[in-house]
Amino acid sequence: GAMALVDSLDPKLYDITIVSPRNYFLFTPLLPSVTVGTIAESSVIEPIRQFCKRKYKQDVKYYEAKCTDVDFQNSTITCVVPNHSPRSNVINANNSQNSDPKSIQPKVDSFQIPYDKLIIAVGSKNNTFGIKGVAENCVFLKSISDASKIKDKLRRAVENASLPHISDEERKKLLHFVVVGGGPTGVETAGELNDYVEDTLSTYYPHLRNLSKVTLVELEKRILSNIYDEKIAQYAQNHMLSRQVEILTRTRVVGVNTDSVTIEKLDEVDGSKKIEQIPFGLCVWATGIGVKGVTTRLRKKLGRSYRQIEWRY
Repeated sequence: GAMALVDSLDPKLYDITIVSPRNYFLFTPLLPSVTVGTIAESSVIEPIRQFCKRKYKQDVKYYEAKCTDVDFQNSTITCVVPNHSPRSNVINANNSQNSDPKSIQPKVDSFQIPYDKLIIAVGSKNNTFGIKGVAENCVFLKSISDASKIKDKLRRAVENASLPHISDEERKKLLHFVVVGGGPTGVETAGELNDYVEDTLSTYYPHLRNLSKVTLVELEKRILSNIYDEKIAQYAQNHMLSRQVEILTRTRVVGVNTDSVTIEKLDEVDGSKKIEQIPFGLCVWATGIGVKGVTTRLRKKLGRSYRQIEWRY
């Protein structure tokens, strides 16, 4: 994405300016490992300023801000200073929480930057496909804060399940971890959760091991569909099944409540559809990407001419 492009630019030929509300580069393929503590958060991020200093041995302009608009006629971008907490969006040296982020906001929180060449690489957002309850009851996995949220929910589910007054039926619900999406992120997340069950639960909560379960929900006929070669995808599916991960293919999520997922499963024999509810203690939504608002606005502003631009999601 953007950082790969920056890595290829020669600062002797270009005056480079980076604008991003997040002041670090995130290696997203390793996020699933962060959710269970296999890898520390600091191992999957690199501060933008550190990257630029290491790469170029000289300053590259970086502004911790969010681009909200582009004036294509006058070649300027409009930026605003994000109002966020240090923990959720930026790296803080001592990971301290600021109880009042507004107290450190500048008096003027918008500015403009001129440009000669503009690279738009704002990424994508999570896509819920309009399914009711997804945004409110599922956890996404696109950021460090998402991974931390999953880790916290996982810990709380396990600790609650270990309480003495909880029935086995309730324990099974709390220890049922559902991942929606059979792409690389979903498969990796389900694998990490299953390793957590087999390793951590078996070691520190042996009485809960046999009550826990990981389920992967996928709309297509197999996981990793249309991404990898069929033999590789089938090998991955067989491997996960051998590790007792439940895989529900040809299954569509039609709704999510606070503690259950409603699915529509296709019967491949007679073609009928069955509606079922799956209780869960944690549900990770790892399917679908959508276009960010700024990208949509800029597309409309450019009209037909946007087809001449390479848009990177």
